[in-house]
Amino acid sequence: MASNIVVSLLLLALPLLSNAHCTSSKTTCFGDNPDNRLFPYPSDRPKPFAKLTLQSCMQYCYSANYVLAGAENGGQCFCGNSTQGRTPVDMSQCNMACDGNATERCGGKDFISVLEFTCSGKPDPGPPMPSPSPSPPQPPPTPSPRPPYKKGAKNILYIMSDDMRNELGVYGSSHMHTPNLDKLGQTGTTFDRGYIAVSVCMPSRTAGLTSRRPDTTRNYELINGEYHRNVVNATTIPQFFKENGYITYGCGKIFHYLPEEEIKYSWDDENPSGLCSGKWNSQYFNPNSQSPSGNLDSCLDNVEDGDLSTGQMTNGTLRTLEYIVNARKNGQLDPDRPFFVGVGYHRPHEPYVAPMKYCNLYPDPDTTNSTFRLPAHIMPPINMPDVAWSISGFVKGHKDIIESYDEYYHNSSLNGMCRDTNKNTADVTLQLSEQCIVPLNKTARMRRAYWGAISYVDAMVGLLLDGLDTLGLSDNTVVVFWGDHGYQLGDYGCWEKYTNFEMGARIPLFMRVPGIAPSRTAALVESVDIFPSLTEAALNITLPRCAPGTTGFGKDAWLCTEGMSWVANMKDPNNTAIQKRAAFSQYARPNNAINGGVAYARGLPPYPTNVPNKGGTEGVMGYTMRVDKYRYTEWVAHSNNNTHADWNGADWTRCWGRELYVHEDSPVVNGNFDYESENFVNAPQYAELVNQLSQQLHSGWRAQLPNNTKQIVATRKESIDHHP
Repeated sequence: MASNIVVSLLLLALPLLSNAHCTSSKTTCFGDNPDNRLFPYPSDRPKPFAKLTLQSCMQYCYSANYVLAGAENGGQCFCGNSTQGRTPVDMSQCNMACDGNATERCGGKDFISVLEFTCSGKPDPGPPMPSPSPSPPQPPPTPSPRPPYKKGAKNILYIMSDDMRNELGVYGSSHMHTPNLDKLGQTGTTFDRGYIAVSVCMPSRTAGLTSRRPDTTRNYELINGEYHRNVVNATTIPQFFKENGYITYGCGKIFHYLPEEEIKYSWDDENPSGLCSGKWNSQYFNPNSQSPSGNLDSCLDNVEDGDLSTGQMTNGTLRTLEYIVNARKNGQLDPDRPFFVGVGYHRPHEPYVAPMKYCNLYPDPDTTNSTFRLPAHIMPPINMPDVAWSISGFVKGHKDIIESYDEYYHNSSLNGMCRDTNKNTADVTLQLSEQCIVPLNKTARMRRAYWGAISYVDAMVGLLLDGLDTLGLSDNTVVVFWGDHGYQLGDYGCWEKYTNFEMGARIPLFMRVPGIAPSRTAALVESVDIFPSLTEAALNITLPRCAPGTTGFGKDAWLCTEGMSWVANMKDPNNTAIQKRAAFSQYARPNNAINGGVAYARGLPPYPTNVPNKGGTEGVMGYTMRVDKYRYTEWVAHSNNNTHADWNGADWTRCWGRELYVHEDSPVVNGNFDYESENFVNAPQYAELVNQLSQQLHSGWRAQLPNNTKQIVATRKESIDHHP
């Protein structure tokens, strides 16, 4: 590097190089500094970034055009940014050295400093260092040309939350502290009745990202072998926008299963923030390691936002947005090239981890005498078929839950019996009884921690939205937020997802589009509608609807949707003529997870075991349909080897249970979900309705689209160039 150039160095609290030949102009310390800033920010943009760990600081060095020097890297300088690669060169080539006093000025061990200095002359490289032989600096590789983009295309900020049910202030839950999500709903469109395809992470995300239903992708469970491209080579949302000229960066859990080929399809090669891993469950972003006590409820003292992955992903996303703005200004990107930036928060997924300040927004059940919000119903719905229920085996098998059972019930063997999935030993009558309910004192603690985790995510969403404003991006950026499925917090005796109940299927869902006025709609919408809604909102492109039959299978997959855009609903929220008549979800029993249903249904034949390639799982499918005032479900024999989106894999004559729940009251009563406490499917007064709903369910999703839908049907196959 030429002399007399001001350079920024990130110095780590490690043994540093000596013999510096530079003049220090300023040193800024980061770590436990008062305002918790990561980098100095201009005074007109005061939004603080949370502090980072030493490891994350090093990731910044590797990707943001910084130079890293220190003994941890063999005394080498690493010159280059994410485009140039991580090329080690010796000190003489860097033509700079490091000031060993910076660490002391920052306060010592485990602090991070940024030292701005001016190099003068050629420094003594110091003692021999294990570096490669000097070689001329290599020019950066020429980036592969991006596809052309449409002028006037809108940017997209795509935000997901893992396991967040729609227990938010904007949905009527007055006890919740969610001001930022509430504001997003108030400045965009709040969808009061949004539903997912499957109440479990991987298949739900697959459906949302591909706009294909589970019977098309055959992804029903948390099984990597059910990766959708094994069956249908469907385009994903980020892939579509990448192929339409967008720069695409992802941070956190957006896909559940992300093999290398999917990274290639969907994302640009390397995220410029350095904080955003391509795989959400990598070491750095795996939040399951962030519950020091090992408890499911983990409200942490002396922890700041940026100490946990949720805050770190927020920082990474903000830096990504800032990089894009700067790259547009300095010519690295076309000034009008749109972006798709996705961030997937792994909270409030268990363990329920959050800084204590967010948990303190809710009463502590161990210290308060006030009435604490327990589930409105802790027992399964009256007349519920056994197959509908989840034993919640993962939660009940957790160390602190086992201890709470032993303490409360004084029976060391009870917990194991409550989560037994062996059809030869399980006692289903016991499992569905009050004896297997998670003790209420522990339930209260877990609910508080879960709500704290929601408020933590809410605060981070607020930083993202503020970041859009600060960077001048809000006026041309579509923002969508959705939860990947609903959640039970001891409601009806269930925990987590894994059911077809309203709580398992219903999600928080917001979309804000520049130029569309704020609105609220009770339209029935589905996660398969997100893809076509984004293409219309951002590009004014209408995705064709997948044709009936087996269209969309194999490598000849068609670019099409099994949903429909809701942009018209946003503009005309009360027009029922343009709304679907039903929303569909499904869940398989039994399955390979310990969170599956009971091992058998009392008084009924065993579940089918002749399911191809599944070891006897997924033999029964619960198909559920939400209409205006009712939820209707049938649990029927299922063959996942023959099905497609028209549901021809269902044998409606072999049934393990039916359900009818009445939803005539407000969706939320006093902040509680209180509307599926009794199954009325056999009630005489509903006999005619049940017959009608059964026929409607069997007719499938196509028959429930609005009559005036003019969406074209797919007539062309995807380009094989897009899908090797």
